Amino acid sequence: MNIIKLIVSAFYATLIVSSIIVVLVAVTTKHDDNVNWEAKKSPLRKAVNQLCAPTSFTDLCIETLNRANTSDPKELIKAMIIRSHEAIAKLHELADSMAKELANVNDTYDQRSDLGDCMEMLQLCMVDLQKTVDIIEANQLDTLSYQADEIMPKLNAVITFQKACLAGFKRKSRPQKENLTGPMQESRQLGSIALTTIYELPRHLHYFNMEERILPPGFLKPFQTGEVYKFPPWFSTANRELLAIPKEMLTPSAVVAQDGTGQFYTIGSALHSYPDDIKEGMIYAIYVKAGLYEEQVTIKYYHRNVFIYGDGNTKTFVVLHQPILERIGRSIENSATVSVMAEGFMAREIGIISNFGPDARRANALYVRADKAVFVDCRIDGYQRTLVAQAYRQFYLNCIISGTRDFITGDATAIIQNSWILVRRPNRTTRNIVTAHARDLKSQTTAFVLQKCVLLADKALWEDRYKFRTYLGRPLGPYATTVFIENNLGDFIDPEGYLPWDNGTHMLFQGFRFLEYNNNGPSANTTNRVKWSGVKEIDKNEALAFTVSTLLDPRDQWMVHMDIGYPYNVTIP
Repeated sequence: MNIIKLIVSAFYATLIVSSIIVVLVAVTTKHDDNVNWEAKKSPLRKAVNQLCAPTSFTDLCIETLNRANTSDPKELIKAMIIRSHEAIAKLHELADSMAKELANVNDTYDQRSDLGDCMEMLQLCMVDLQKTVDIIEANQLDTLSYQADEIMPKLNAVITFQKACLAGFKRKSRPQKENLTGPMQESRQLGSIALTTIYELPRHLHYFNMEERILPPGFLKPFQTGEVYKFPPWFSTANRELLAIPKEMLTPSAVVAQDGTGQFYTIGSALHSYPDDIKEGMIYAIYVKAGLYEEQVTIKYYHRNVFIYGDGNTKTFVVLHQPILERIGRSIENSATVSVMAEGFMAREIGIISNFGPDARRANALYVRADKAVFVDCRIDGYQRTLVAQAYRQFYLNCIISGTRDFITGDATAIIQNSWILVRRPNRTTRNIVTAHARDLKSQTTAFVLQKCVLLADKALWEDRYKFRTYLGRPLGPYATTVFIENNLGDFIDPEGYLPWDNGTHMLFQGFRFLEYNNNGPSANTTNRVKWSGVKEIDKNEALAFTVSTLLDPRDQWMVHMDIGYPYNVTIP
């Protein structure tokens, strides 16, 4: 009996010991798994936290990058852009479904038209985001920041186009606008995160113990004449000489003349002959002989690297004679005399006119939605919203721009230099406003800069220039940024300088900036400027951030070496 008890006791003792061992092994194994998992998560968490810390929407950023399940910074950045693309695609799908629902509903033309315009804007967003992904994939992380100057304008435009989508909805389309506004909040936040991430790349590289590898600018090849002009990336010798050498030395791809001495009678016909098989980096040059061309000109997105030049901005004119009633309700780009939507556009010595008077709200002369667009020695005449510089990088040199109310507007990064800004006589309104920049987010880098320009009243306004109050600008977006550098400000400019948007919500626009540096003329004194935190004089170092060499051309040098036959300023002496 004792022997049996002893055996049983020994059995249970062995069983207990075995159980303890099993538990210990299990606990140890689980602990080791946790350690390995934590070790695996640690690089991911650190990378995500580093990239998301500077953004304004940290939680959304972390949630997005955690999905990528990688600690590779380059792949995380790409994942952010892809998520933005997916969000825009969902918006496009939503807008498309609403348009289809209205297809067979009476009296819904306006709603369907507005949805169509919105979908076009969203499609542009997706194109720019895909181009950004392509750039990221083509570069290593240490060279990616060198490409930031190509990426940032695209991401800026993604924000701009979403705003344009909503702004295009008219009163009848309010339900459709409201259905898109909520979902668009996330896509705009994702766009802001992407902008901040690219902007902060040099700091991120330092954190990841990587040095920025700077690539040299593209080699500048000699100028070649012929039907087309070949050049390497941005403002090569070919581009420079196109804008500098006498017109008689140019051999255009197409000639437009009203007297029949050219290949075409209209500019539109010449553009219609744009070759389908044109090679990358080739220029399609159109010479427009002296005359008044009554047509609407559209440089479509596939008309890359078009160069239009005339016999002078007082000899070669483009004007659209279209009844104003036909323009009402149309999108901005479809109502302008000239619309430019293709990258690499250049114009020289032409006049662009909106022939409607000061009462026409949407009678734009020039609408530009093109990256690296350059206008030299051109005249742009209108009244309200004469020049709509909507998106991307733009440069205007030695031009004349005239108008009354918000006649330089949009959300582009645009520098207007050595130009005459003519303020015209308004009609029903008693005030003129030169600029209305529309930057919407803090993370954007867009701005309007007027440098070495002359602001003066035209002949029709001159005698009564003190009767109509004229302001330098007002904010069209919460972070509107407009900079006046070394301009001559005429005596008719209101001493306050700036005014709020019509509804007086300028106090909500605490992020806007109106900056002035070293201006001259009767209205250059800033003592009586409005007392807003965003209105101030800046010093030279601050002003340098808004010059050609910094704002438009920091890396690829597409303008620094541009010899175009006119004096222009890359920086501030």
